[in-house]
Amino acid sequence: MKKFFALLIISVVVSGCSMISANYIPSSGIKLQSVSANDVQVYYNPQEVPFKYKEVGRIFLKNINYWADRDPAGQISKIKDEAAKYGADAVIIVNGMRRESSFGVMNGTAGGNAGDVFQYSGIAIVKE
Repeated sequence: MKKFFALLIISVVVSGCSMISANYIPSSGIKLQSVSANDVQVYYNPQEVPFKYKEVGRIFLKNINYWADRDPAGQISKIKDEAAKYGADAVIIVNGMRRESSFGVMNGTAGGNAGDVFQYSGIAIVKE
């Protein structure tokens, strides 16, 4: 019984720490129909985009956890999912890095085990 409760507590802690969510902030008043995330193209540099485009919003991930959410593919997938909800044709991925300790985001003086966490964001775009 003790093992069950220990496993239950660990499961709750791990699943609570690894839930990535996203905020979409519109850049324009354009309202578009949602699309499939499979149809959203991903670019890593504005110069790579092969068509003229208009920015329709920004997507910011939150609840990125050093221990659980280090997979860039998972973050990019979440950005694509969010962009698809708002009808984007593509997203331009913007990466950022922050230092984090096992106690939370570091300010340069915090203790604990530290590491770099890539936290991506995206610019949702549509073809002009």
